[in-house]
Amino acid sequence: MIKYENNYQIPYDELTKMEQKIYDKQIIKKEHFLHSELDIKEIKSREVDYIIDKIYNLPQTIFYIKFNKIFILGRKIRSQLSIENKLNAINCSQITASMILGILKSKKLTGKDVFVEYYPMAEDERLSTFDKIKSDSQLEIIYPFQERLYGTNQVEKTGKEGWSLNPNKVIYLGYGEEHLREYTKSFIKPYIKNGLKIYDPACSTGQFLYELKKAYPVVTILGGDLSKQMTDYASQFLDYCECCNAKDSKLEENSIDIMFLRFLNDQVVSKYQAKQFLPKTLTKVKKGGLVIAFGHTPVLLTKKQFEHYGLKVESCIGYYQKNNCIFQYYVMRKL
Repeated sequence: MIKYENNYQIPYDELTKMEQKIYDKQIIKKEHFLHSELDIKEIKSREVDYIIDKIYNLPQTIFYIKFNKIFILGRKIRSQLSIENKLNAINCSQITASMILGILKSKKLTGKDVFVEYYPMAEDERLSTFDKIKSDSQLEIIYPFQERLYGTNQVEKTGKEGWSLNPNKVIYLGYGEEHLREYTKSFIKPYIKNGLKIYDPACSTGQFLYELKKAYPVVTILGGDLSKQMTDYASQFLDYCECCNAKDSKLEENSIDIMFLRFLNDQVVSKYQAKQFLPKTLTKVKKGGLVIAFGHTPVLLTKKQFEHYGLKVESCIGYYQKNNCIFQYYVMRKL
């Protein structure tokens, strides 16, 4: 049982220690496993296990994936980047086999109480399940709960001036998206052509776009950000950079070949804002152009919601072989 049945917000240092204990218990150390079909009926005959949390602790670590007519439940454990002090957060976007727990039975949020029931899997079953999931990019990772601030019960989101910039943030953001940069460089290779326009309306430090430019010098990289500190820093790396809200970009309509959306995420905007911003940013993309959504924290919109805004969703999951991990990576085409 994973249990945070407290009536106060757990301090970060204490939370990290508690998460390390969960990590030590949940981590799978096996390198080999038996490839066998899951006996769903047998798994569902087992004693139910629980996750009990408060909405102001770590509810955003809970996820599920619909797989072969069942829902596979998982919970993120402490990121290896956090353990190595390369991230100033407990979790990151990467999901590994150790984070698979079992088959979801039920989930609910009552007031500030998060309660999840599941049928637990053995280590071989968790490994086997992950091995199959990572091979199917059409599956979707769903995060059903958003963290809310302890005092206000509101979701955290970026302020009006955007994120402030300091040397540590540059370093931590760089470490946290290494797998995303490397995966993206490989993914976009078939689309590269002279003058291809790549746009990131929340470009942060600009490192993500700059890595693409270094890999493919023939592309044009364009960025924007709400924070003037960020755009001042990023401008030295990009072909074009503007300081504005994503919905107020001055870029030409229908001019972008590939747009990366890295801000429709938990702790960046609210779900309401995500739905407001998406259609306004899509106007910049050419018909048939690619729209790719991912981020450090969970993407707030689902495949069904993206389709509602006229996007054809081609895949939902990315897989990074070096770390043997999956992550949300929505690849969509503008119709």
